[in-house]
Amino acid sequence: MVKGLKRRLIVITMSIIILMFVVIFFAVCFFTYETEMKETISFLEQVALKKPQAPPDGFGNIDMDEPFDGKHGDKFFQLPKMYTFHVFVNSEGIVEHSGIGSSEIEEQSLKFSIKQILESKDTSGRIDGADLIYLKKPTQGGTNIVFTSSIPLDNAVQDVAIIALIICLVCIVAFFFLMERIASYAIKPVKTAWESQKQFIADASHDLKTPLTVILANNDILLSHQGDTVQNQEKWIKSTKEEALKMKGLVEQLLDLAKSEDINKGLALSQENISELTEGEILQFEPIAFEKEITVNSCIKESVLISTHGESYVRIVQTLLDNAIRYTEQGKQIDVLLLEDKQRAYLKVKNPSFIGESDLDHIFERFYRIDPSRSEGGHGLGLAIAKNLASSINGDIEVESSKDTGTTFTLSIKKK
Repeated sequence: MVKGLKRRLIVITMSIIILMFVVIFFAVCFFTYETEMKETISFLEQVALKKPQAPPDGFGNIDMDEPFDGKHGDKFFQLPKMYTFHVFVNSEGIVEHSGIGSSEIEEQSLKFSIKQILESKDTSGRIDGADLIYLKKPTQGGTNIVFTSSIPLDNAVQDVAIIALIICLVCIVAFFFLMERIASYAIKPVKTAWESQKQFIADASHDLKTPLTVILANNDILLSHQGDTVQNQEKWIKSTKEEALKMKGLVEQLLDLAKSEDINKGLALSQENISELTEGEILQFEPIAFEKEITVNSCIKESVLISTHGESYVRIVQTLLDNAIRYTEQGKQIDVLLLEDKQRAYLKVKNPSFIGESDLDHIFERFYRIDPSRSEGGHGLGLAIAKNLASSINGDIEVESSKDTGTTFTLSIKKK
């Protein structure tokens, strides 16, 4: 799924880039041609102002009435490779003189070109089937036509086209490798979310499968002793109930997690005395700590007022206290500290256990448990829920741990 998404992203982006370069390529060729054509016509305008030269010796007027059968004759006029020359056509349609240089132009082709020009409404342009560009200027007694070669223009456009094509191909290849990297980077959050989702489903399925397996096994035992009394089968019934309660707890936590991740939830915040809320939760957890011979040392600043969602704050405090007691050894102490400054309130819950750096990176992930053997029935969802709830009340939870000072979870919340 992720690879397919990456491939589609690259294909769509590269298609747009290639289309863009195709447009640029043809635009460059078109504007180069137009620019060169304008410069050539401008040059012919200047040449047309000069007086036409007399025809060379041995050259008479061209008979425009002689039909052109499409075949080249044996009479050529000498023209240079880079040339301009004049042809004057009088009012009777007879070419009276021409100023011609020293390369070759076929007489019949020249005559056919002159006819095309005289019949055309355009005053300038290219001649079909000939490498000529012309400018037509009406004058007294006839029409003056100035010719030049189109080969320099074509060569210039061709050179620009080749260069532009090479640049476009190099850029397309460069963009392809760049898009490969960008797509990999862009798809990384999606890939992470997808893998996290698959892991979440696998973990949830595993945690639900275990109690279901026990429940089904207990039912098979009960069905195999249908004639026995309830009292004799009490342990299987109690086991079924315990496993059902575990499933109920997991489902409730999954629902809580889904609610905590709903960014459109829009919790209604109100002014709360979190000093009282914190002390109340510490009091609730003292019996649990007492059973494990754990001491809860608290230092709560009085009357800390912030704008928060009371139920969510209480849930976070419960999670942090439960987590601290669960991972604290018998006979040890946990510390709870509540303080404030001008902008934020801080709740710190410290326990003597040590969390390695590799575990710290995943501590707030769903279903992640540092030591499953000490989880006491936990599913690894509490801290993930607490992290989401903290975000929903304009707060955040951070954790730091060292072998000397233990582990400290810090909840910081904006006052307003």
